[in-house]
Formats: sequence, C-alpha cells, structure tokens
Amino acid sequence: MTTDIIADRWRNHRYPRYAHDCTHPSRLRTAAAWFGLDAPETATATVLELGCAVGDNLIPIAARNPKGTYVGVDLNPEAIAVGQGIIADLGLTNITLMAGDIRAIPIDGPAYDYIIAHGLYSWVPLQVQQHILGLFASRLSDNGVAHISYNALPGWRLWGAFREMLLERFSHIADPFEQAEHAMDYLEWLDESQAGGDSWWAIAVKSQNMRSKIGELSNMAHDQLSPVMNPIWNREFAEHLAPHGLAWMGQVDVEDNFVATRPEETWQLIDGVVDRVERATLLDSVVGRTFSHVVVCRDHHKVSIPQAPFPGAFWSARLSLPDDMKLDTAEAVTVKTVDGPEVEVQSRLYKEVLRALGLAQPVTIDQLAEHLREHVGAEFVSDSDIEDVHKALFHWAKLGVVRADVEPGPTLVELEGTPVIERLVRYAAQGEHPVVGNRHNMIELDDVDRLLLPLLDGDHDLYDVARVLEIRLGEGPIGGVKADIDMPPLGPERMALAATVLRARCRAWRVAGLIEKCI
Repeated sequence: MTTDIIADRWRNHRYPRYAHDCTHPSRLRTAAAWFGLDAPETATATVLELGCAVGDNLIPIAARNPKGTYVGVDLNPEAIAVGQGIIADLGLTNITLMAGDIRAIPIDGPAYDYIIAHGLYSWVPLQVQQHILGLFASRLSDNGVAHISYNALPGWRLWGAFREMLLERFSHIADPFEQAEHAMDYLEWLDESQAGGDSWWAIAVKSQNMRSKIGELSNMAHDQLSPVMNPIWNREFAEHLAPHGLAWMGQVDVEDNFVATRPEETWQLIDGVVDRVERATLLDSVVGRTFSHVVVCRDHHKVSIPQAPFPGAFWSARLSLPDDMKLDTAEAVTVKTVDGPEVEVQSRLYKEVLRALGLAQPVTIDQLAEHLREHVGAEFVSDSDIEDVHKALFHWAKLGVVRADVEPGPTLVELEGTPVIERLVRYAAQGEHPVVGNRHNMIELDDVDRLLLPLLDGDHDLYDVARVLEIRLGEGPIGGVKADIDMPPLGPERMALAATVLRARCRAWRVAGLIEKCI
C-alpha cells in the first residue's frame, strides 16, 4: 500500500526542475580518481539516470557529449513527455527518456558506465531499494561508478523531528502540495514565535525554516513530508551494498571526505581511522552532515582514502583576489573563494599560484610550474618548490578552496567578435527552462538574459542585439537593469546604455561557460 501511495505522488505531482552538478559523469569520474579508480571517459560514456523527472539533469549532459548514450526513467509520464519534447526540439538522438516504475527495469541488460540515483534511496520502500542496488550490481560496467544520495544519520535526525511534528499536525490533509503549504506557513509562524531567541530550539527552528525556503513547495511535499522516509547510517548503507558485490567509496566532493577546516587534533584523529566507513561516520558526526552524495563501485577494486592528488589532475579555483594584492612583497593576503572558504598566503610564489588558478582555464601541475617559472622567475622556482605547491594544492582541495578534475573541462572562449551562445542555452532561455552552464551548474537568468541570449545565434551581430535591448529599455523597466537608473530619453543615449549592459553580460556569459564561439 505504501509503495502505491509513493508511486501515486510521484506520478501525479512533478518534482522541481534541477540539474545536479554532483551527478555529472565528469564529477563522478573525478571522485573515482581520488579513490584510486580509473572510471570510463565522460565523452563516450553510457549513463542511466533513475528518477530523471523532466530530464533537466540528463539532457544537458547528452547535448554536450554527442558520442555518449543516455537513458532516463521516471514515474511521472507528464514530466517524461515534457522532456521528450525538449529532446525532439533540440534534435538529440543519443538520449531516451521513459515513463515507468524503476522496478520494471530488467536486472539483465546492457551495462552502463555511470548510474545516477539522486534523491531516491531514502524515499522508497525496501523492495525498491533492493532493485536499485540490483541494477547497480548487474548493469554497472566493470570500472563503472554509481552515484547515490540518502538522508544521513546522525545529522538528519534533527530534520526528522520537524518532519514528525509537521506530519502530526497536517497528516489529515490529503493533497501533498496543500499539506506542504500549511507546513511551510507553520514553520514561518514557529520561527516568528521564537522572537529572535538564541536557545538551541530557536536556532533549530530558524535553520529548518530557512532550509524549507531554499526549495520550492514541491521540495517540502516530496522530500520532507514524503510518506516514506528512511534516513540511514553509512555503516548500514555499506551493509546494503555488500551482498550485491558493491563497495562504498566515499563522498563525491573530496572536501566532504575531510574535516580540514576543524582543529588539527580533530582531523588527525579522523585521518588515523583506517576503515573508510567508520572514518566517514566520525566525520559526519563532526560536521553534522544531513545528506550524503556517495559514489559506489564494484567491490573487487582496491579503494583507498585520498592521500595525495591523483595523477594528471586539472586544477582550478573560483577566487576573489584582492584588488590591491602585491605580488612582490611578503605582505600576507587573504584570498576568498566564491563559495566561502578562504586561505591566507604570504609568499610571492603562492600568491602567483592562486592568481593562476583564478584564471579561466584549469591547469595541470606541469602547466602551473611553467606559469610560475615564467611569472616569478625560473631561478626562484625549484623542483622542490613545485612539490611543495602540489602538497599545498592537496591541502587546499581538502579545504574546498581549489578543485581538481580528471578532465580539463570546456575551454572558455575569448571575447573577440560576436559571441554565439550554445543552442541548448538559447532554447532554454527562450522557453524559460532551467539553464545549465558548461560545468553543469544551474544559472539564474533575469529578464535581460532571457531577452538577449536567444538572439546570439550567429545570425545577429552585437549591434542587432544591443538595438533590441535599446528598444526594450524605451518601453519601461526590465529585470536586470536597475529600476532607479536615470533612463536616457533619447535613442542614441539609450543605445549607449544598451551597449554597456550587453558588454557586461557577454563577460558574465563567458565566465559562466555559455558562449560556444565568437565569429
């Protein structure tokens, strides 16, 4: 009966439209490399996604890797129909979306290099969990990698308390979205009732209320208030995998396998634990992890905790460098990343390392060494210095300050001429679909983006595009241009403003990886 209720909810109520960068085969291949496994190349990979919804996660991967093969399955026929329409509009021939129950997927069949099961395991009954793991066991290629996520204990237990409270109060409401709406209103009221207090309960209520606002209403309906909820310990999940000949490797992002931001005594104790699963559980207890993104492989592979960078890594970082950073002095500077972590460096060598990593294209350690010898001076950069830099990169990776990838990633186009936006992006922007960047990251668009991106198809030059924006500016305020700006009353002045806005947007689109080429 419970399985029928779950199926009915997913079949009739569509999930929010997302792409998840942590599920991209390139990210999974990189995760495998950290643990010592050489997984299949992304460009030609075969990929199965369980619970693909509309296909917003899988379609961009297929569009950018035409030599790969992609299959998505979801219970919701309406969502699948929307995805099939997108595939037809884009003319993609390497991806298939199917509506149906995961349990109907045969255990026997062609192998997949990557299997994605994001947001399923904790929300389905035991028999469905077993079928998912059975698919991993029988349909994963020898060096293949599976991604699976689940609500993690002990951290999730706090969210579980709120779930029980909300279900106790609103379980009489049959419609899941109406139930979710009441639940979110109740959390808002509960937060206001704390009057800014700093008790443990007030802090927990505020945190849960903020968490509920991050997602859409359907997140609350499908995730927090799902009829089935099975949070799990890492040890339990590893025990689920073992009978299927599968091995638990670790978290997808390398920094989530360490606690380098904690006191040295903490991470030294955790790093001293040999058993990977026990080590991960200690780590989860320290950071309070509530949700795990893990990678799984066949158990005959020798999997090890990362001790050093994997060979051939491409290094990059999204950094905010101080405008007044002086490279030629020993003055210490703090360099921040876009996502929060920061490092302090003092020597010119390490300042130059971070400056190089903040440039557009990821670099190998050999390319970084060449850059340092060119900009700092070959006489000041020895082989031992490069070894020290490599160690620093590993430490920064554990902090989440820098990123290593097993593949170089897309090349960012230089802005010389008129940019051409990828067809996938132009289509998504015009149809108000989610827009996914070249790093498989979700990109928020405003009204200016959605107006201009579809025009950059190679048939319109920058003057044409600026002219469209100039005409639109003359019609009144538009999202993306400050409402309080003094709008020039005459055409030429408005055209100058439109050109300025367009140039800024082109730079932003380049950094986001939306530009295919310039002509």
